[in-house]
Amino acid sequence: MVVLKKNNIQKAYDIFIGHFGSTFLIDRDENQNLLNEYLSYHIPKDLEVDWAISEMNRLEQVLISTHNNAVLSESFWKYGLYVGFLKDTSYVYKMLDFLKRRINVLDSETIFRCVGTIINVSSIATKNERQLIIKQCVSVLIELLNEPITISEDYLESDGKQVESVDSLKQKIKRRINYYQKEMI
Repeated sequence: MVVLKKNNIQKAYDIFIGHFGSTFLIDRDENQNLLNEYLSYHIPKDLEVDWAISEMNRLEQVLISTHNNAVLSESFWKYGLYVGFLKDTSYVYKMLDFLKRRINVLDSETIFRCVGTIINVSSIATKNERQLIIKQCVSVLIELLNEPITISEDYLESDGKQVESVDSLKQKIKRRINYYQKEMI
């Protein structure tokens, strides 16, 4: 039986949350021994799951309350990393539902980023389920092309310049549609 010390639990928690529950990201940290340190704490899986769900609940509040599209996009991405940790496809559908409910108030850049997150996280699904998720994502992207392409001012660089042009984003959306339509065949 492993006895968990309170200060070790806090250290493990900080590492886990700081890397969004991803041992891949922990392993890639500048501190090359961080993964070994984290594993040495012997944190039970059910405690990690509790941490992930708690952080996802916090991120859901950010997603619901923020009016900054860049913050929304980043929070959505972090949420997706925790979904990947949990390997529960019901959360992938929850992400897709969230995006569809907010699609009329989000700019094209945010929608594009969120779709990318959903597609990446859908790798936890079975092949058939992933294809269904990708199909829905492609539909969202096709809808996006039928509307004027917009990029929120929330994505402005510190010097006030747009991160990318509308034309560039439109081309990226088209490439993504083509790529995933081929993958679904």
